[in-house]
Amino acid sequence: MTHGPTPLISQDEALACLDRLVDAFSRTDTDSYFGVLDPRATFVFAGEPEPLVGRDAYRALWDGWVASGWRVIGCDSTERRVMLAGPVAVLTHRVRTFTTGPDGEQRLDERESVVVARGDDGVVRVLHEHLSPTTAEESSDDV
Repeated sequence: MTHGPTPLISQDEALACLDRLVDAFSRTDTDSYFGVLDPRATFVFAGEPEPLVGRDAYRALWDGWVASGWRVIGCDSTERRVMLAGPVAVLTHRVRTFTTGPDGEQRLDERESVVVARGDDGVVRVLHEHLSPTTAEESSDDV
């Protein structure tokens, strides 16, 4: 069976995927959040010593966080940009996240790059995430 070319991703589809990701994350909705991630996805997080390869690797880390009492209590996505590249799109945004857990409440201010791609089932999912903390100059107490 031959397949035709992978359909291009539109800006609206890319942003809708990012919206699903941020919404599920902001509610610590594990099933919805991981449903937005491609099984082959990779993740680069500043606090992790190595990239996470595959959705299952990230899910194991996430499940440990949740088991310890961690949860997201709020998440805002701003400064969004989309670069369309045929069957994939690269999005960048600023993410302000508020979490609670065993060490109390925490506020994170980060920049994130997200690569999305259309799967064989036609659904646009996250193929890669890279989070980096913002610099002191970018962050302020009034943010």
